[in-house]
Amino acid sequence: SQDQRMIEAYRNGEDLHRLTASLLTKTPITEVTDGQRQAAKAVNFGLLFAMGAKGLRSYALNTYGVEMSLERANQFKQCFFDNYAGFAAFLQNSANRKVKQLRTLSGRIRHFTQGYASLPNALNTPIQGSAADIIKRALADLPAQLIDTPAQIVACIHDEIILEVEEAQAETAKLILEQVMVKAGEHYLTQVPVVVEAAIADSWAGK
Repeated sequence: SQDQRMIEAYRNGEDLHRLTASLLTKTPITEVTDGQRQAAKAVNFGLLFAMGAKGLRSYALNTYGVEMSLERANQFKQCFFDNYAGFAAFLQNSANRKVKQLRTLSGRIRHFTQGYASLPNALNTPIQGSAADIIKRALADLPAQLIDTPAQIVACIHDEIILEVEEAQAETAKLILEQVMVKAGEHYLTQVPVVVEAAIADSWAGK
């Protein structure tokens, strides 16, 4: 969307959910509570894909355990678009366009043979599709980088890659994984820093 406030937040190393919570509640960013951040997380992820106030209210409760009234959801929605004007303009432009195909950052095309792309699709496909571009590039590049280690790719869940490796090689594999994923992200995301968090654990649940 080229929203400058979002771009600057990432460039400055800010937590976007905490920033949104600060804007929604008029709380200094250093004083934002975990509960306020959870609510902002629902707002960020919900409104990015054209969710209405009623949908946002249900999404916040069912996904994040955050209760909000319909009035509050409407207030949050308005405040979100007031503060992220670049994204608001992007959403409006997407709503006004009638397109038969959408592209991700890699150039992959999603065709619509019956009718035009809906607004949720017009917003979701470039975002989620580009996230898929990044993880697929990382998965394609990773085996060659791990060739000198006993590490194996055992699972990929959304934006996470899980490796299994001997404990003595865990730190090496972790570093390689981080570097490969960052490089894959930087290939497509040229205006914001790409940050990857990796952890060593005995199981996925332990991370």
